[in-house]
Amino acid sequence: MADGKGSENEKNNLVVLNRGNSYVIKIHDNFFNIEKSDWDTKILGINFYRINDITLKNPDKLNESLKSFKSRFDIDCLTYKTDLNNLDLMKDLMRGGFILAGFPIRLSVDLENMLFKDDENIRLFKEGDLSHLLQIAKNAFLHT
Repeated sequence: MADGKGSENEKNNLVVLNRGNSYVIKIHDNFFNIEKSDWDTKILGINFYRINDITLKNPDKLNESLKSFKSRFDIDCLTYKTDLNNLDLMKDLMRGGFILAGFPIRLSVDLENMLFKDDENIRLFKEGDLSHLLQIAKNAFLHT
C-alpha cells in the first residue's frame, strides 16, 4: 500500500488508499480520512491516529468499520475532533466505541479584568505550569 494504490478485501468490503501517513478508507459505504500522528506517537509511545474527515452512509456498520481498520493497522488510539453541533455523528461515534474526551472552550471574557483575578486557584498560564500540563496530557490517553 505504500505505493499509493488501493487494495480491497472482499470479506469486509475494505478499500484503503495510502498517501504517506494518511489513509483514505472506504468500508461498508463509510468513508474515513485517517492520519498517523508521528508527534503524538513518539510522545505517548503508542500508535496514535486521528480521523480528519468522516462520511457515514451506513452508521450501523461504524463499529465494524472502525474495528476492521484499527486491527489491520495496529492502532492504539484513534481520535476525532468534531463540532459540538454534530450530535448525531457524536452519538454514532460513541456507539462505535469512541469516548467523549472533552471539547474546546473559548473564553469570551478577559481574565485580567475579572473580579476573582487575585484568587490563587484561577490565574493565567505561567511557564512553571508546563511540566504539570504535559503530565496531565500524557496521562489523559494512557489511562483510558
